[in-house]
Parts: sequence; C-alpha cells; structure tokens
Amino acid sequence: MNFEKGVDPKDAMNIGDARQRKMNSVGMRPQDIEKMSKVKFFVEANSYETFKLWKENKYDYSEPCEWKEDTAGLVFTIGYVDNRPINLEFSFNTINGTLVCFYSGISQLVDHKMIEEFIEFCWPIKYDRNSRRAMTDATNFHNCAQYCKEEGQKMKLSKLKK
Repeated sequence: MNFEKGVDPKDAMNIGDARQRKMNSVGMRPQDIEKMSKVKFFVEANSYETFKLWKENKYDYSEPCEWKEDTAGLVFTIGYVDNRPINLEFSFNTINGTLVCFYSGISQLVDHKMIEEFIEFCWPIKYDRNSRRAMTDATNFHNCAQYCKEEGQKMKLSKLKK
C-alpha cells in the first residue's frame, strides 16, 4: 500500500494536506498530530525492547543519555488486510531533550511494509545532513542514541550562547 498514490503534484492539493487527511483518517486528534510533529526519530521496538534499551542505556553505557518516559501512548488502526486490522502502537521518550517515538505493530496480523510506509508518508523525517531516514529498529538503536547525543550537545551550546 503506497500512501502517496493518487497525490499528483500538479493538483491544487499539496502533500501536507494529504498527510493531514491520512492522519485524520486513522483517528488522530489535533493534540496527537501536534505531539507527533515534535518527534525527531522513530524506533521500531515493542515495550519490552524499549525497556531493554532504557536499561542498557542506564546501566551499561559509560555516558548514558538522559531518558524521560512519557506514559501517554497512542494506538491507531492504520489499515486492513483481508478485513483484519493493522494496529500500530506509539510510545514516547525524551532522550537528551529529543522526542523519540517507539512504535510497534500490535495486532494479530502485522504488515511491516504498511507500517513503514504509513510512518514515512506522514512523518518523512531525515537526519545526517538530510541523507538518512530517522527510522531504525532496536538492534540499530545506536543510530538514534548518537543523534540524540548530538542534538543534546547542540541544545546545550545554544543555551550557553544566550
């Protein structure tokens, strides 16, 4: 399922409107959309994997990241395959001042391609000089952690300049 199909750049409608409609179509409220617009990185990880990443950060790293959990998560049905829902769970943590969204397919049937396309379409976030998608999995979480460390350092420097 390609979420950009049917969106012709020549149309009067712009891609931002298409993203907004897609988010509204799965039941996102304005406050959900606002929260998601602040996310800087997406990590595919269920609650257990997220806990293990937090634990590894806290106890195994010589310089652990500052990690704050946001207990308000979100769940949406983003589509259907053979009349079976594809449910997606979002949870949030602020790591070194950077909002990170951890996501996981939680329905009995999980379509990973549909989930990835949905996130990429609605939040096409890039990093590393706009060359890489800000999406990873638990195994490659070090990419997200490094990004958050760099962003945290930038925030500290900007506060010192003021």
